[in-house]
Amino acid sequence: MKNKESSRNSSANSDLSLRYKLRRKEVIKIGYLSFDASLKIHYSGKYTSTTGHGGIAGYIRHIDRGTDKMNGCEVQHSNPDIDSDLTLQNESYYKDSNGEWQKTSHSKDMADAINRRIEYAKEHGARISTKGKNDTVIVRLLVVQIDKETISEHKNWTFDIIEILEKEFGADNITGFSVHKDETNPQNPHLHISFIPCHESQKNGEIKCTISQTNFFKNPKQLAALHRKIRKSLLDKGYEIELENKPIEEHLAGYYDKNGEWYQQGLNADQLKELSDRKINLRLEEIKISIRRDELDRLETAVGDMMKSSKAEKEELEKERISVENDRATVQAQLQAVAIKEMEVQKRETEVAEISVYDDFICRVRLNAFQWSIRDSNPWPQQCECCALPTAPMPPKDKLIIT
Repeated sequence: MKNKESSRNSSANSDLSLRYKLRRKEVIKIGYLSFDASLKIHYSGKYTSTTGHGGIAGYIRHIDRGTDKMNGCEVQHSNPDIDSDLTLQNESYYKDSNGEWQKTSHSKDMADAINRRIEYAKEHGARISTKGKNDTVIVRLLVVQIDKETISEHKNWTFDIIEILEKEFGADNITGFSVHKDETNPQNPHLHISFIPCHESQKNGEIKCTISQTNFFKNPKQLAALHRKIRKSLLDKGYEIELENKPIEEHLAGYYDKNGEWYQQGLNADQLKELSDRKINLRLEEIKISIRRDELDRLETAVGDMMKSSKAEKEELEKERISVENDRATVQAQLQAVAIKEMEVQKRETEVAEISVYDDFICRVRLNAFQWSIRDSNPWPQQCECCALPTAPMPPKDKLIIT
């Protein structure tokens, strides 16, 4: 039985997908759809999940600023993206006591529509608390945005979306909405919708009401499914749109549960724009850092090459200095050796000169003695070793003749 049902569901999904593909050329392309349901108004007056105060009146003062300006009651808003020159282009609608949509003539019209629904719930047994964690969320604020091209092709886009939300949350629970066209960021018009989380049931023919957001947003998985359901409903109305969120939403809009399963949630237009701008700025910073890193790498390489070159030159100069010092020491040693040699030569020359003078003196002495010997008729003397003359005994000093 389950297999047959699964097969029927698969076949139905295939038919739906085929129908969308066949219709692709006939419908208008849109860039994206964003849906956000994170803002809340508590019965105590606190609104949003963490900060802010002013309750319903404060919130209406923000979203229905066009009606206020039309009535000469313009309020200065803290949002820097609001262009007050365009505020009168905004449109606001509320649901009257007959359940019909009416254009607001005073900002209290939207507040009255919210309060009527809350009072109806209280009259039918809804319990509302203002204490601590039990501070009841009486309004869940929805924000929807699509792109300008789709808006230009689908003039009734606001009520197409309202109709989808009325079917999802109950027609009586959607009490009012404003179309903002005066914000420069995002530039596309977007919807602010008031949703009262009132759940009705009947028991024994009696209507019972509870105001509880958990009856409509049980968990993030259900919220993600709602996001997809809105996209499918727009496809049925002739809008072409991707069934899945954009990659930036897949990455940032959601969470992992304890089992590691990813639950995807939609982002509002402001968050999408902010995240897109942040992504672009981060990418630009990454490029700048990359360029700076490349410059530093090149500078570091150049400095390293210079240091290597300087070190090599320093080592070469040191080698030349050592070589010059060695050459100088060698020259000094050689000069010292030459000086010693010169001294030795001079000494030898002096000694030779002295010896020569002495030898001349001896020769003359011996010659005179030889002459003396001949005169005295001595026997022929022995030959002299130095001058090959005959030798003779030396005469007495008193007879020695020196010439």
